[in-house]
Amino acid sequence: MRIIVKKETNGRIGRRDYCRSVEIVKSFDSYKEAYAFLDAKKLELTGPGFEGHYYGGDRDFYITLKSERIDCLLHFWWEQEQEDLGTTTFSLNKVEDERLHKFVEEHRKHGKSGSAGEFVRVFFCPTLLGTTVNAQCLVCGAVENLTDFDSW
Repeated sequence: MRIIVKKETNGRIGRRDYCRSVEIVKSFDSYKEAYAFLDAKKLELTGPGFEGHYYGGDRDFYITLKSERIDCLLHFWWEQEQEDLGTTTFSLNKVEDERLHKFVEEHRKHGKSGSAGEFVRVFFCPTLLGTTVNAQCLVCGAVENLTDFDSW
């Protein structure tokens, strides 16, 4: 599991004004590395070079910086990288694939297609029993059910 350190900037640094700018600073493989990075950042920004004021905890903290060049609030925190659980893949079995190729060959005769060469749309509909597969010709509008119900 990866840990991502983020920074939010509000205020002015030099001539540049920030109005809630959020960015990913760095990612780490462990909590210890993330804590060490945040501790080092805290020491750097509260040290003699910046003389910032620190507020908050170890995982989530704010630092205020004020000088002639800088007048801003920095917010540092870490969070766990979110795994993308929303990816779903559908596939055709051999029977459905043969039916799709037959449908494509029949409708290729139209000779027309979209700007990217598309002329057939395949769509899937998951149900409690199985997933239905349909093909639609984008030229003539014909729709054919390709589902292999014997495989359910």
